[in-house]
Amino acid sequence: MAEYHVGAGLFGIYCGTLNKPLKDGIITWRNKTECTDEALCAVRDFLKTEADSKKLSRHGYEWTTKDGKVVRLVVEIGEALKDGSTTD
Repeated sequence: MAEYHVGAGLFGIYCGTLNKPLKDGIITWRNKTECTDEALCAVRDFLKTEADSKKLSRHGYEWTTKDGKVVRLVVEIGEALKDGSTTD
């Protein structure tokens, strides 16, 4: 059974299976499906569940890239106003 992978490209997030690496080490998609919205919603739901379980209104992750920059992914949970807008 082929392994399923998720990866990011210039135009979105993709999921699918990969071909075996070429002689030069490059790996290409065997088949892929664009899943950007689903992936982002899954990350949102995961972070919210973690925040809720720890009773936090904000939760996230932080990584340092190879070039030394810091990337932060944070979800903030707030109450919606009666008109449907947020408190921000």
